[in-house]
Amino acid sequence: MDKFSGIIPPVVTPISKEGNFDQDVAKLIIDYLIDSNVDSLFFLGSIGEFSQMSLKMKEEITDFVVNYVNKRVPVLIGTGSNTITESIHLSKFVEKVGGDGVVSINPYYFKLNNVELLNYFESIADSISIPMILYNFPDRTGQDLSPSLIKTLVKRNSNIVGIKETVNSITHIKDVITQVKNEFPYFSVLCGYDEHLTSTLFFGGDGGIIGTGNIAPELFVGLYEAFKSNDLEKIKIYSQQIIQLTKIYNQDYQILSVIKEGLKLKGFDIQSDSLGPYESLNQESKNFIERALKNIS
Repeated sequence: MDKFSGIIPPVVTPISKEGNFDQDVAKLIIDYLIDSNVDSLFFLGSIGEFSQMSLKMKEEITDFVVNYVNKRVPVLIGTGSNTITESIHLSKFVEKVGGDGVVSINPYYFKLNNVELLNYFESIADSISIPMILYNFPDRTGQDLSPSLIKTLVKRNSNIVGIKETVNSITHIKDVITQVKNEFPYFSVLCGYDEHLTSTLFFGGDGGIIGTGNIAPELFVGLYEAFKSNDLEKIKIYSQQIIQLTKIYNQDYQILSVIKEGLKLKGFDIQSDSLGPYESLNQESKNFIERALKNIS
């Protein structure tokens, strides 16, 4: 099984004014990220608006991005759903079209007990032969994947090879590293919050799936490379810049629109509005995002 590590942007989904997937803009964003030396690309995550999409749209995007990336970097596709049949169907589709792995979040309406969580994740893992990464996002699902549950899943399923930890507690990430990764070294622990990347790497984690990696991939790639070369001064500089960048999250708007506006300011012809019924950014917020980007340039 491939090991997923380094900087993995959860790629935004560009949407046309008509509400369709904009392939032309997607190509430009994909090329930009690959040229920035990211390690992999993750599509149909939270930033990719998977929760707002029909299965048909997910399949359209999956088929397109796998073919367009064309093995330049590994491609991960989010396949989690409230419906286990849809999760399995899409996971099989990812394998069929040549995706390199799937990322699965647990159902987020009814809370599941540990037996039900095991059944959910194992049903997906058993349906495919490609790698699977767990996605822990308790702020959205209402429940946390405990280190003991994760360890059980890894013990019983050889193709569960990592986890995206979008959790506020760096202690939780440390516990997953010490309790799971130390026993299964191939298991990748990836942070989901931008500001946790430095700590995750120092604790022995493998990288991050970073939202603002869409608009400033050079910061996160730079930090990861500095860490690998043990350049403490560069680690400090990049970490401070990342803290400045994450101020763009301090807006009363969906982060989806904030990230898209950041790409727009970088020169991409992308609509900042998203698929959901979300309020458009006002000019004050756009100005705030622009200032934040200038502060790191």
